[in-house]
Amino acid sequence: MIKTYTAGRRLLIGETHREPGEPVPEAHVWFRPDDWAHTGYMHEVEVPEDDFRAAVRKHAPDQEQAILERVGLAEEPKPPAKKAPSKAKPGS
Repeated sequence: MIKTYTAGRRLLIGETHREPGEPVPEAHVWFRPDDWAHTGYMHEVEVPEDDFRAAVRKHAPDQEQAILERVGLAEEPKPPAKKAPSKAKPGS
């Protein structure tokens, strides 16, 4: 389960509105989203990881990496594969 935010009131975010109960995953990269929750503009809720990722893709695809990093879901970069030693014989 991931702690995230939903709209508590009708919010204008960018050029679109979010109705009460709709997810606001981009709040994770805002300055002090807890103030918005304290005033009732948003509510802190827990949702399954799949639902959270779907909400991020729908509402904030351009901020997906930053949001996932903020909540600890960013994928770790894979270390580069080690090259196998060459089997060529010296001097050939």
